[in-house]
Amino acid sequence: MDKIKKEEYKLALIAYLAAAALLFMTLYFPLAAFAVPIILIYAIVKCGWYLGGTAALLSFITFLLFDFGTACVLAAAFLPVIFAVSFVLREKKRFRDSIMISCASVIAGIAMAVGVLGLITGMSVIDYAVESLGNSLRMFDDVYIKTFYTTMRTADIAMGSITKAAVDATPAAQAIIIIQDMLRQMLNLALVNIIIIYSLITGFLYYIITRAVLKKRKAEVVDIPPFSRWALPGRFWLAYILSYIFAAIGASYAWPSFEILELTIYNVYAFVFIIQGLSLLDYLYKTRKMSTGPRIVLHIAGGLILGGIIVWVGIFENVAGIRKRLEARKAV
Repeated sequence: MDKIKKEEYKLALIAYLAAAALLFMTLYFPLAAFAVPIILIYAIVKCGWYLGGTAALLSFITFLLFDFGTACVLAAAFLPVIFAVSFVLREKKRFRDSIMISCASVIAGIAMAVGVLGLITGMSVIDYAVESLGNSLRMFDDVYIKTFYTTMRTADIAMGSITKAAVDATPAAQAIIIIQDMLRQMLNLALVNIIIIYSLITGFLYYIITRAVLKKRKAEVVDIPPFSRWALPGRFWLAYILSYIFAAIGASYAWPSFEILELTIYNVYAFVFIIQGLSLLDYLYKTRKMSTGPRIVLHIAGGLILGGIIVWVGIFENVAGIRKRLEARKAV
């Protein structure tokens, strides 16, 4: 066995052990699970589909011995993104395609995980989340529950829909039920929106982080254009307008779930257009020779304070191609 092959076997073994350990840690520290795909993607890219893929599958199979249900849900959620991001990195797909595939794989993984969760528990993801929250709160004493409940009702108290005295008088057991109802209402309205935006962010991060690790390890990776050059596909704005009009028509006729669809379409597209708008602003900042630090501060402040305006900046850029026009003027 040559030296390179030995190193690949060693790396695959280390990746398997690290991923299995992190999966076990999720029983006590759930956020540890998010590091698992990075380790296994790196192993697949460096060691190949056979060794890296085997390490990935074995890590989840090993976790089955400790917690069958959690292992099945995490495998359904993470294996699609692990193999999808590994594919785009190994095949050196261009940046835009890589991000689209990565984000789509996260959505697919979540859909599979929700299905597996339903098969195992017999509950919808919303019912499971609400029940889990209730069970978690019941582990605490009444003082903590009442404090948490008061925090949850702060906005209602400020708006006058309930008095502070009424909140303070609510028994702990009743407070838990009310908190569960609040969570259920929020998830019914925003679950799809949360899933899509989470998928966009997570798919992007898994690609960017793993690519950065690979590049640091001297692996050949595709170049990422500077943020000022990021651009949505042409006529992306048209897809937004048509889908939003369709949802708005359905909502106006009170078709089932179309109000939620309308809200989801607006929020998801708004998130994407904010990124487009910030990219245009970054281009304009760079033309004025502004350094990286101030640009980052302006992007964060702009996104938080002027997000609604920046959405329209992003739409206008997608419609008019402002950067292309400015570049054309410079070339004349």
